[in-house]
Amino acid sequence: MKKHEILSPQSRTALFDPPTDAGAIVRHYTFSLDDMALIRQRRRAANRLGFAVNLAYLRLPGREHLGELQAYLDVRSFQRDDKRAIAHVAVEQAVGSDRGDVIVSAMIEYLRSEESRRSR
Repeated sequence: MKKHEILSPQSRTALFDPPTDAGAIVRHYTFSLDDMALIRQRRRAANRLGFAVNLAYLRLPGREHLGELQAYLDVRSFQRDDKRAIAHVAVEQAVGSDRGDVIVSAMIEYLRSEESRRSR
């Protein structure tokens, strides 16, 4: 069954596609002084560049780019069922340990193992 579409394709494009006019690009992708200070905290030039690209991208990823990257990496967005499963893993780990790093590591490992199982 097809879910109800709230936005028309034109509205979705206007709201979520990356900007194409120069003014909008400057507004969305110019770094503030605080952004630049955060970027400069990285040690090497390559790390600063990578951090800056991620910062700009996360501000306005555009749904088309996000979908293409997810398909390329064979990943998907975190979903409600994932939240339930990961909470279960966290509780299981918390029963045996009060160390946050152990709990979070188990959660990450679970997500990675589920991802690799899904891609087979």
